Amino acid sequence: MQETDITDIGTRLSKERENKGLTFEKISDDLKIQKKYLEAIEKGNFDILPGEVYLKVFLKAYADYLGINGREILEEYKNIKRVPARIEHEFLMHHPKIRDKRKRFPVKFEFTREMKLGSLVLLGLILTIFIISGIRRCAAMPQRPGAGALLETSNMPRLILEADVTGDCWFEITKDNEAPVKRMLSAGFKGEWTANEAFYVLVGDKQKIKLTFNGKEYPIENLNGDNKVVTLTLKREENKIDGK
Repeated sequence: MQETDITDIGTRLSKERENKGLTFEKISDDLKIQKKYLEAIEKGNFDILPGEVYLKVFLKAYADYLGINGREILEEYKNIKRVPARIEHEFLMHHPKIRDKRKRFPVKFEFTREMKLGSLVLLGLILTIFIISGIRRCAAMPQRPGAGALLETSNMPRLILEADVTGDCWFEITKDNEAPVKRMLSAGFKGEWTANEAFYVLVGDKQKIKLTFNGKEYPIENLNGDNKVVTLTLKREENKIDGK
């Protein structure tokens, strides 16, 4: 059976797109994925995409859009990515020159009781110095009200976002100016997040998740037509919701 490589996946997507008479501009507008990323996927140039997580989301969304099973495409991609690691391991384990060198030059190292004790003493000394230095720096810093103090004196209620997941679904959420949290949610997952000013959300499959914003269910399934991938901005201003 002939093995599949990265370019085979791109060729398959390219042929399906051409058979359907679709342009990159049309697909980019529907999926909200930049044209250069779509072209890179078809050419197998996955390295230019913004990361492994986005690559998998884009790849599945693109395949589903063309009517190809996105899960199968992802499995093919994962199997391809595992092959180099297996070949490298087998090469190192069975290559005759490397194996012979291991036999000729065995390395034996005994970690004695004295060495263990010395390592623990050294580690304790380093940790003590680090703690003392941190305490001194904190004591020297001027005390001033921080963001937490400002929030405590504010009368504005916190924004609340709730999620109820009915099927496996990619989910990314950013609260205010914090770092984004990205994960694959499983069926049955229920989550709740709070923010001061806004949520920024990316959903991989709008049919498999229900969102409630400040106690009101939001009809996410009506966003972005037939495209399953949806991005949302939920702001404090009159509970404003922008989505596509």
